[in-house]
Formats: sequence, C-alpha cells, structure tokens
Amino acid sequence: EIYTLSLHDALPICDAALSGIWTGGFALGMILLVWATGELVDLEEYLLGSVMETPPARLAAMGVSAAGVLACVTLGYNKLLAVAFDAELAGLRGVDVRFWETVFCVATALSVAMLAWTVGILLAIAFMSLPAVAASHLAKRLSTQMVVTVAIAFAASAAGLAVNAATGLPSSAA
Repeated sequence: EIYTLSLHDALPICDAALSGIWTGGFALGMILLVWATGELVDLEEYLLGSVMETPPARLAAMGVSAAGVLACVTLGYNKLLAVAFDAELAGLRGVDVRFWETVFCVATALSVAMLAWTVGILLAIAFMSLPAVAASHLAKRLSTQMVVTVAIAFAASAAGLAVNAATGLPSSAA
C-alpha cells in the first residue's frame, strides 16, 4: 500500500525539516558570502534589515512578487484550502494536489524572501507567524483570518514606522 503524507499531516515533520533547512541554508549562505567577497560580511543587514533604506528597485520587485502571490491565492483559494485541510479528499475530487502544494510552497518561499530582503530574516520570521497566530484567535474562517492577518501586519508596520518617526528609534530591529 502506498501512503502519501498530506501537508496537514506533515506539519510537525515540516517544522523540524524547515528548522534544519533554515539553519543549514544560513550556514551555507555565510560560507558563500565569505567566498564571494573574500572577507567576513557584516550580518546586520541580512539579520535585521533596513526598512527605511530599501532601494526603489527592490520595492518594485516586492510589489510584483506580492501581486503574484495574491493572484495565486485569490485564483486558487478553494483548491489551496481543500489541499491544506484534506489532500487525499481533494485528490479524489480531481484537484492536482502536487501542483497546489508546490504553488503554496513557492508562494511562501517568495513571501519570506521578499520580506527578509527588507526587514531582515529575524523580523521576517516574526511577520510570517505572529500576525497569523493572532488572527487565528480573532476569526474562525480562513478567508477572514487571511484578511485579519494582513491588517495586523500592516498595523504593526505602521505603528513601528510611527514610533520611528516620533522618537528616532530604529525602524527595524537594527
């Protein structure tokens, strides 16, 4: 008998794998940076980011990426939802489970990469998880949770920038 592990069943395994991949990727990235530059690199920008110093070209790339992710989620919402909650049933109903799991993974990776580009990897981790956790306590439906998550993230960003403007404190973790 062939057993396939759905995305929902694999979450604990994925968390451990993600942790290992993140740590290994970070170590490999450090090695590549040293090899590419021939010197130790200041990690502050990579870890902590610099929101106020993000170049316009980077902002444009982020806008295009965000539009692509939004389009994927909007157009494939029902299929993504079906795959996330019961991949086996979704497959039986004709949903291409592998394709939609790949779309989900690519959209997540793209979102993390774009966010880390601006706020650094440490705040990116917080921005990808904390607003979603808070929204899950405020709304029952996934679609509502997604909207609330975005609202919380925007509110937190605006509040952080307002504190920066008012006090001169850093606009990111740096």
